[in-house]
Amino acid sequence: MSEPGPAGIQVIARTAEILRVLHAAPDGMSQAELGEQIGLARSTVHRLLAAMRDEGLVESYGPRGRYRLGPAIHRMAGAAWRSSLEGLHPLLERLAREVNETVHLCVLERDRVTIADQVTGSQRLRAVGTVGESLPLHCTAGGKALLATMDAAGLARALPGPLARLTAATITDRAALAEELALTRERGYALDREEHADGVCASGVFLGFVGGVPAAVAIPQPAQRFYGHEDAVAGALTGWAAAARERLALRPAPQFAPVDLQDRAHHGADPRAGEERDGAGYLLRAADPAERHPPRVALLDLLQGQARVRRVDL
Repeated sequence: MSEPGPAGIQVIARTAEILRVLHAAPDGMSQAELGEQIGLARSTVHRLLAAMRDEGLVESYGPRGRYRLGPAIHRMAGAAWRSSLEGLHPLLERLAREVNETVHLCVLERDRVTIADQVTGSQRLRAVGTVGESLPLHCTAGGKALLATMDAAGLARALPGPLARLTAATITDRAALAEELALTRERGYALDREEHADGVCASGVFLGFVGGVPAAVAIPQPAQRFYGHEDAVAGALTGWAAAARERLALRPAPQFAPVDLQDRAHHGADPRAGEERDGAGYLLRAADPAERHPPRVALLDLLQGQARVRRVDL
């Protein structure tokens, strides 16, 4: 097969740019808006969109024919996620054996954290979740590990309302949660001290972007095995996460200045200078465009051990 010439390479580059722009526009865009943002003539945009629609890369909807990412993109994102999960599961098993506890792979889904994979501990008394279970962000170790990587705009979207109290230990004050997230960033891991469920604690770290989805790994434990040993377990978890990131070529968590959650809750979440928004609900500061995160358009439902992809808007 011959390599594409300059014209073919230009078409590929323009197609990729359209996909990037649409990914950052969850409400879709018209042909005119796309042409204006990319700097192409409307006729050129029309031809490109027609070809992309035929291949399922984009789809049009609504009376004005606005365009958004198509089903083929979601299928490819799902395939990337499944491939990443398959490569990660043996590493989760290794961690579970090392700490002799249950291990959860947790992924961000809008304003919740979802257990996407689990390796159950072998001890008779153990903490066990359910794959596919959706949990609050503010009171779980995996959730707080994810929150600690967000800037003010991302936190405002992830925590849109009051912080629900689930136990006597749940942090419901935004200022206190901001301090907890600052400590999480400083030490490199999050802790859940019976904040989500009485008798259950956990350690969690941000892992990276697995198949384009923000992911954390958590180790839930019965409280009697947690207290007095939390630093040791968290240390094993952070060491494992560093090795897993290197092996799977995952990006570590970004670094942000401390966030005043109380102020943002009252005064909105206007972006600060230098912030980059990816349009998918996970809003992070990135001065260099090369550091923008890849598309996050698919998440797994794991039903009876089988992976089924559904679209979500994170």
